[in-house]
Amino acid sequence: MQDKLIKLCGLYENVSKTTGKKYFVGNLSFTAKLLLLENKDAKTGEPQWTLFVAEREPKPQTAGTAGAGDEIPDPGKPVSRRR
Repeated sequence: MQDKLIKLCGLYENVSKTTGKKYFVGNLSFTAKLLLLENKDAKTGEPQWTLFVAEREPKPQTAGTAGAGDEIPDPGKPVSRRR
């Protein structure tokens, strides 16, 4: 039997403003996100990274952001077609 990969989401690399540590984050759904944090204290044989599921905070919508074009689109937001 051949294994099939199912893509859950893309991950974006970030650096924490408070700790300076690198982490990865991606939107799993409209209400959940994945966080991948490095375990710097891991000993030999222990996991080097820990994956968390967290509630995704909704971004406030402002009138000026609709159709801006230079932002990453929200996967839950309908795409408007330009004519």
